[in-house]
Amino acid sequence: MNYAYDCHMHLLPLSHVCLSAYLDYAQKNPLSEAYAQVSAHDYVLGGIFKRQGEARNLVAVMEQPVAKQLALYEDDLRSKYASENKAIITNEGVKIAGGGGKNLCFEKIVVCPQIMDFSFPQKLNLYYSDMPEHDIITQAKEILCGIEEFYKKNPHSLMEVKPFFGINPLHYSEEKIREVLKKAFPKKNIFSKNKVSFVGIKVYPPMGFDPNPDDERLRARNEVLFSFCEEQEIPIVTHCDDQGFRMVPLEDSFKYTSPERWRPVLERHPNLYLDFAHFGSQYYRGAAMMQFKGAVEQMSGQKSDRRDLSWREQILLLMKTFPHVYSDLSFGGVNSAMWKNVLEVLKNAGEEERAVYSSRLLFGTDWPLSLVKIPSALDYWRGFAESEIDSELSQKILCQNPQSFLR
Repeated sequence: MNYAYDCHMHLLPLSHVCLSAYLDYAQKNPLSEAYAQVSAHDYVLGGIFKRQGEARNLVAVMEQPVAKQLALYEDDLRSKYASENKAIITNEGVKIAGGGGKNLCFEKIVVCPQIMDFSFPQKLNLYYSDMPEHDIITQAKEILCGIEEFYKKNPHSLMEVKPFFGINPLHYSEEKIREVLKKAFPKKNIFSKNKVSFVGIKVYPPMGFDPNPDDERLRARNEVLFSFCEEQEIPIVTHCDDQGFRMVPLEDSFKYTSPERWRPVLERHPNLYLDFAHFGSQYYRGAAMMQFKGAVEQMSGQKSDRRDLSWREQILLLMKTFPHVYSDLSFGGVNSAMWKNVLEVLKNAGEEERAVYSSRLLFGTDWPLSLVKIPSALDYWRGFAESEIDSELSQKILCQNPQSFLR
């Protein structure tokens, strides 16, 4: 199937987001949060609070039901809202033309919404002591029903939806994890009478997911997930930049998010399909960052020969070491420098390394979260189309590599 893929976007109803938990954490950690706001763009909530003007589109999308969010995305790519017609999707199909000699045609676009596990087990400092509930199974059903509604309302859509199920296994018992996985990935789809089902798993370190906890009891919970995914060839996407919806101290977030933290996991599960999202982008800057460096290196358990590598360099090293390690290019493409950086990485690699890297990169937009930095999904796609990435590599990033990753 000659389909183009957005391997990393979101369906993010506002009711799913644990706003109260985020605000409670920020209030309890004012110094850390103040440093975070100064040093990097927290593109989920901090970005909203700091850049209300740019964030209006994001909030407007989040206020819509799931089916409407999907319709907005497709209408966006059909150039419905743009001042001039630069559509990616037309009635004739999907057409991408631009820089680097690109002139690519596809039958459809496949989008892979990353569903977040917003359950938060810690008690909040609230007057109303009844905690807000963010049950992952309830939210999963809502997402799948919304996708089905989108199909029913848009029978001529040129978009297929393949969602990723969000879970933090450290929040649940081993028995509960098995139960949840059985429901999310049944042999027969019990959620849907149509073609909607989950195709992968999403984990999110800044909200407390540690891929390789020191505590053996916690590590055993992860092993239930990793073993299941390896055996069933279910791909995993892990957040991998230093921004995001953070609910743990900055040092812990860096420790858990570091690609090197995944090395012991991949050594135990070498056939795991794993996507490091956002190509390991790191935004924190300034002298204050150096104060965290020693503590982070000590906590991460990184070996001395790898501790000074950037997250992107760590990802590339893991790509060379393990057969199914990928990285998506979501969010970073809000800045055209991302596409230049990709070409620079490939240019500086040896012939064998270049072949590996070019077969492991995936296109993604991080829509609607990327709307805090770019006007539309169409702008993101057009930015990629108009980059100097040539047709052969574009075909791999948009189509061949995602199909390999998604099995």
